[in-house]
Amino acid sequence: MNKKLKGIIIGGGPAGLICAHFFPDFKVIDKNPLGQLNLPFIPGPRLIQLTDNSFDFVKSNLKSSTIIIKEAVVGYKMNGIYYNNAPKGFKNEYTKITRKKDNVEGSYLSEGKKNIPHIEIGNNGEKSYKLLLERILENVKYKKNLTSSIISGVDSRNKAVEYEDNKEHYDVLINTIPLKIFLNFSNETKEKIESKHKLDFSTTSKCFYQCDNSNDKKNVYNYIYSVDDTYTRKTFYKDYNVYETVESITDDNIEGNKVLNKIENVPLQIKNSMCIENVGDIHFVGRYSEWNHKIKMNETIDRAIKLRKQIYG
Repeated sequence: MNKKLKGIIIGGGPAGLICAHFFPDFKVIDKNPLGQLNLPFIPGPRLIQLTDNSFDFVKSNLKSSTIIIKEAVVGYKMNGIYYNNAPKGFKNEYTKITRKKDNVEGSYLSEGKKNIPHIEIGNNGEKSYKLLLERILENVKYKKNLTSSIISGVDSRNKAVEYEDNKEHYDVLINTIPLKIFLNFSNETKEKIESKHKLDFSTTSKCFYQCDNSNDKKNVYNYIYSVDDTYTRKTFYKDYNVYETVESITDDNIEGNKVLNKIENVPLQIKNSMCIENVGDIHFVGRYSEWNHKIKMNETIDRAIKLRKQIYG
């Protein structure tokens, strides 16, 4: 990395912080870093899926912590029966319920995996994902690379980002905020994307219910997809469960487990992935920035590594 480049990362959520690790001299612009990780509870599986790159990534950020490799077991419930693998017709039915469409993308339902090896940090369990990103955020702040602001414009012709009363030029721009929002700030980029893609930012909503697990017995699954019940996915944590639904529920308990907290009607589900990685000198990283349902932490790490090699050679 001989060439000194002025870089800007828009967004300080998971994708933005991962990019900040691989581009440590780049400025991160975000008014509310960590994004959805600021919610009052973890709304479903947040796994650091195990790959060589993700292992190295965790190790480099948490050198003194104990890395534990675990395996999440996925189950599927249909017609009152629990399966280790999605039975015939399950994916189509699940897609109709959650996406309101007929064509199934391969990334749905944890990509059809039965067991998912993943990394946990010490005894932090499901909190490992957030702990890792909080550590990176601390490092970004320590280097004084975080600007607490919201962008107001992107001038791709003159390579400049506007925020509040400032205008900063860049050599490299990495966007990690939702593509739909970013394009409101850059008409030139929108026109270029529209020339190659049919823009489709349609989503369906999710509701999340944190419940106690007093009515649950020990289960062989870490989370279960269902096409039978009010909920479409149930995640088992040590101290509570999280139920996901398509529509709000009015009951104060689910399956006899008391509702402790709720997050309702969040338009999170991408209906149709577009998979956009870059437009000229602007690079898109992350699920909602690329508008690609497949993207998880491990794919974001791989993308950031690939991007670093592309930029610096």
